[in-house]
Amino acid sequence: MKDYQTKDLFDLFSGKDVVPEENHAGSPATEKAKATSSEKTQDEQKNKKKRKPRVAKKDGVYALPVYKAAFDSYKECRFRFRKVSSDGRDIAREVTGNLKQIMVDIELVYWQIKPKSILPKTFELVLETIVIIRAMKDFGDLSTKDFAVISQYTSKLSKNMRIWSEYHNASDGADNTKI
Repeated sequence: MKDYQTKDLFDLFSGKDVVPEENHAGSPATEKAKATSSEKTQDEQKNKKKRKPRVAKKDGVYALPVYKAAFDSYKECRFRFRKVSSDGRDIAREVTGNLKQIMVDIELVYWQIKPKSILPKTFELVLETIVIIRAMKDFGDLSTKDFAVISQYTSKLSKNMRIWSEYHNASDGADNTKI
């Protein structure tokens, strides 16, 4: 049985090729292993640079789950509505317009600009959007598969809106009791 260095034990679990301890003294096997490992790391670095996604801001409105849900719903609707027939394009534009307005309202509430008057209107927009999407499916403008995907995103948006509004109402109530 060959002895392995401690760092090589971790390599065993990660799936890398492990060189026994007796070959670490500068033998040709070690040089080959170093060459292949440096080539692998260079390839991995190139792939990582290509695949690196954009990172959203960690603070501000972009960090809110409700804003992310609204943006994901908007993005998915834009993608799925490309296949909509010409009859349903106006309705699709209305839905995406509603989703844009929801994102604007979320940002306004985040910046504490009339949250009590904006939140009920935003809820109405979310419900109106859900109903319109359902009607698009019923009228045949939207396929069942597309409807299922969009419904998941809009239900997540609705759930996050409910939670966020409860948080806002609770924080407003706490401020009123202090005064």
